[in-house]
Amino acid sequence: FPDFVTDIQRENISLNDHSVSDLDSFLQVMISSYMNPLKPLPSKDLTKPISNYFIKSSHRTLVHKPLSDSQTCSDSIQKALHAGYRSIDFDVWDGDDSSTADTVDRDLESIFRPSPARPGPTTKAFTRLFGPAREARAITPEDPKVTLSRADRSRAEPIVTDGLTLTVLFGFREACQVIRKSAFINTNLPVIVNLSVYASPGQQEIMVRIMKEEWNDCLVDRPLEGCDPRFRLPKLRDLLGRILVRLSAAAGPVLPRSKESGRDQLSEGSHSQEHVPIIQPLAELAVYMRNEPFEGFNTPWMKSPTHVFSLPEHHLQDLISVSHTNLFRHNQNHFFCVTPDSASVYPSNLDPLQFWKHGVQMATISRHRVDEGMMLNEGMFTDESGWVVKPDHYFFTDTGVLGGLLVHSRLIELSIFVFQGQAFDLITKDGAKQRTRDLSQFTNATIHISGESQHQLFVEDDSARDEETGALGYKLQFVPTWASTNIIPELSILRITFEDYVFDEGLIAWTSLRLDRLNQGYRLVPLYNNEGGLLSEEKMLIKFNVKLQK
Repeated sequence: FPDFVTDIQRENISLNDHSVSDLDSFLQVMISSYMNPLKPLPSKDLTKPISNYFIKSSHRTLVHKPLSDSQTCSDSIQKALHAGYRSIDFDVWDGDDSSTADTVDRDLESIFRPSPARPGPTTKAFTRLFGPAREARAITPEDPKVTLSRADRSRAEPIVTDGLTLTVLFGFREACQVIRKSAFINTNLPVIVNLSVYASPGQQEIMVRIMKEEWNDCLVDRPLEGCDPRFRLPKLRDLLGRILVRLSAAAGPVLPRSKESGRDQLSEGSHSQEHVPIIQPLAELAVYMRNEPFEGFNTPWMKSPTHVFSLPEHHLQDLISVSHTNLFRHNQNHFFCVTPDSASVYPSNLDPLQFWKHGVQMATISRHRVDEGMMLNEGMFTDESGWVVKPDHYFFTDTGVLGGLLVHSRLIELSIFVFQGQAFDLITKDGAKQRTRDLSQFTNATIHISGESQHQLFVEDDSARDEETGALGYKLQFVPTWASTNIIPELSILRITFEDYVFDEGLIAWTSLRLDRLNQGYRLVPLYNNEGGLLSEEKMLIKFNVKLQK
């Protein structure tokens, strides 16, 4: 038994496990101690500034299914936080009783239920509601005459929505309450709440009051002692149990304003472009994360440690192609966020690896869409509580950016053996008993290398035998070449999917494993379904052969 653990599983044996004497005790000890596919994580390094971490970031946090109810919106925020997302986002709009809520309903319905008698209403509704572009603008405090007051509770409060998706209107206070109750159940690492503000100044005043009331001491509403935002960002350990606010001012047309905002309401057919001003008390809550427009790396914003640049993925890809060194150096000390392109209502998730490679801290992912990008995101953040410290060499500048990356890269040889005859009892919402077919025959495996390339693992034969046990299964092999496999293990992920398109089942199950944590030998691997939930309480037996060469 000790030889099996050290030679095959490549683990150090515990002194308490020398008493294995029969098959039952062997299985019991193996399952309890030596079958996890991932190496245990070291203690989290909390000593670095918050810009030195990759952050699990949500795109369109609220549930995307049409005509959801408020409970579903609440559940969506809660599930995102429980799933380890530490940056969440939603839009904030006026909640005035006068007409705003009804207008939002009508405009959103016109998007998804266009009348055939009126050509082009969808385009018109999109343009009037959200404008040709919804990129963040600089937060410039305006309207200094607006001051905080103890407004009557009967006054209508702001509501939140989720971008272009047709969700039910959900109260901003309720959203803040859900965040406070759910944010620190599984971890005390900080949460970033990114608010795209479409609300009028009067409603922004209420937003400030609500956040202070509901989040209380959790809210970072002033600089921490000894951490002046003019000079530095706080360390992760300074923000345990805290909520950071990040603000994005709305660009483009705004919803009709109530009379209390001091502005005339827009007419039904208006296409007027208007910048939404952020009042000073709200702007002051963005203590350590202030969205600024990206206009290059030699702008006044660069002098502020707290600036956050944000670009859609295709714009950031263009920037990488012409200025990757400047981008990497910027991201060593300052924040960058990348969002999926917004050409469609429900865009595919971006590939976060290609942006993490360049030090981008926040690659926003929709957990509602189970695709390649979502799987890679899960592989990176498994067990990490939403904050992953960047590889050590990301903090050094003396060797040059690209040289530094390649020096710390390694070659890898990898094969997996998936045993035949593995079917699973499904976890179902209604408790009905369902069982899959043998999934081994549907195995696909891809290794995603440091955001540069991806390589399919090929099945050597229709079936093969495991060398140690003689059991039948499928062996998938990745054969490296010096030209294509300079790998940064911390930024490389093995993605295994089980797909059947013959019977139109599509994606049945998947798992995603980071290479620097991948264990050797026989491992029990949890599988996830096509909605992102756990497929079964059972796990799949897979044998991994991993060789990392320096």
